[in-house]
This record gives sequence, C-alpha cells and structure tokens, in this order.
Amino acid sequence: MDGIRFEQISVVVQGPLHTSEEDPRGPKLTQRCLASVRQYLPGAKIILSTWQGMDAQGLDYDELVFSQDSGPTVTKFNKKDKPHTVNINRQIVCTMAGLKQVGTPYAIKLRSDNLLTSNEFVSLYQQFNHRDDKFSFFRQRVVASNLFAKEYSQGKAIPFFPSDFFHFGLTEDLLDLWDLPLWSDYEFNRNLSGKRQHANYPFHQLHVEQMLWTAYLRKHIQIQFRHKFDMSAGQKRLSDQIFANNLIILDRKVLGLVVPKRLDQNDGFPYTHYTFRRWLQLYKRYCQPQQRFSEELTYRAFHRLIRGLAYLGQGVKQTLKLRWAEHQVTRNRGE
Repeated sequence: MDGIRFEQISVVVQGPLHTSEEDPRGPKLTQRCLASVRQYLPGAKIILSTWQGMDAQGLDYDELVFSQDSGPTVTKFNKKDKPHTVNINRQIVCTMAGLKQVGTPYAIKLRSDNLLTSNEFVSLYQQFNHRDDKFSFFRQRVVASNLFAKEYSQGKAIPFFPSDFFHFGLTEDLLDLWDLPLWSDYEFNRNLSGKRQHANYPFHQLHVEQMLWTAYLRKHIQIQFRHKFDMSAGQKRLSDQIFANNLIILDRKVLGLVVPKRLDQNDGFPYTHYTFRRWLQLYKRYCQPQQRFSEELTYRAFHRLIRGLAYLGQGVKQTLKLRWAEHQVTRNRGE
C-alpha cells in the first residue's frame, strides 16, 4: 500500500458545536478541535457536520453541513417508569450527513468535542495487512479508539463492544459502517409498570455501541445477539475474530485523541477495555498464528488471572441473574 497523503483524507467533525467560553466541556472546544486537525493533518479537508440552528460563525472548516436534529431516542424505562434516552440516531444522522459529502478516498469520523495530538494512526493503518477473508467485511481495516471499547464488564466478557468515538479508513468502509437504519423509541408497556423495560428484557440491555456494531454486522452475516452478555454460539470468539480482521484498536495516547475529562477512562488494570496491546494479541492469534511470540505468555497469563478474579468478584452475580432471566423466558413460553 502506498503512503497516504493528508490531502487524500477528509475529516468529518460531527456533533453539536461547543463554541462558548462558558461551555463546561472547555472554552471554544470545537474551535480547538478544528485547529488540531489543521495542525496534525495539514491539507486534509474538514467537513463540519452539525445541527440546524448551530452558530458556526468564525470556525475554520472547508464545508459545512446542517441536518435537522433527530432528537434523543428512548431505549428503556426504569422502575419508576421514567424514560432513558441516548443519542444513537443523532450520531448516525450527523455522521452520515458528513460522510456523504466526502470526495476523498479516506475519511475520519471525529467528535466535535475531541482533539487530535498526533497523526501516527495514518502510518499504523498501513502496517497490519494479514486478514482472514471469512471474517473481513471492510475492504481495509478501520482504525478505532479504545475509548469505551469494553471487553469485560461487571466481571464478565461483553462481546461486540467497539468504540464509536473515532474512525479512520476508506471512505467506502466508513459509509458502510454508518449507513444504518434509525431506531424507533421504545414504547412504554403499562403491563410492566414498576419494572425495568427495554427491548432485551428480562436480560441485560445492549449498550449503544453494541447496538451500532451488531446492526452493521447484520448487513454482512447472520447474527443473533440477545443481550449484552450473550455468549451463546461462540459469540466472544466471533467478536474477537471480527475485531482482529476489521479494526485496529489504538490507545488514546497512541492514537493521539484527547477527550473532555468527563469521558476519561482507565486504560490499564484491571483490563476491562481493549488496548492496542490486547488487540495486537488478537491480531496475532487470528491473523498471524504462525507469528505468536513466547514473550506474550506472561501477559496472557496475567490477563487471564485478573479476569478470573474479576469473575469471582462480580461475574458470578451476573451469571446468576442471567440464569434467572433464562428461567423467566422458559416459564413464559410454557405459559
């Protein structure tokens, strides 16, 4: 693969505009976001994709795209019958509106409240060329952040949970990734008043990242994923194989991605989130099995030990909850 020039990249900066000195996420944060793109990707085109009514005056962009705000989406109700909303449709609409204007072979999806401090990801994108065609759905891998890319939660493995913060790759791959149907609001069921309500009940609800990723995967393979901890039919292994063949997961420091403090996370112990080192381990396992190195053995053993302890601490409780949910489903079917 020839070297990628910055002029071949369009950066879709998507989301609401944070331009006020009083914005709690930082003074004129979107302005700083755009400036960081100019600094680290000189020559790249900036497409600012935001909502109608936002004031983009004085911001440094090449093209401005306005979309009608689709509003928050209701995904569940709590025990007090109060709705919980997420911005899943907002993210799809805003990202796709920007990507549709891209005319370069490569594109980046970047939140309007994030900053770049490096362009190393461009060269890293070209360094991992071994793939298994059976599990490869993008034409080339897509670079993603490890921010909120969870491998474990509450002591258990949690499949199909990549980050949706940052993506870099072929424009056609990003269009494929984000060309998704919009979600309808979850409707309140009066018969379940006083209980948790969501599409996966009585199991654990999917996270937004899982909803997005499995919706994309269903365009390429048949997949049944009932809840966020669903491990049936080898789901964890399948998730890892797909990650290894379609993504390059980079730590924030390697990627050069800076986020507001409220979005900060711990990338190290106890290894609940994917890291570049962990992704590289999966890459060697599923894409370069002949290249696995002995020095990984210590890390792998320590990783398994920590995850085993976490399971004893929290995972057992979640396993019992899942068995109760299975019992509920079986009993309801019998009725």
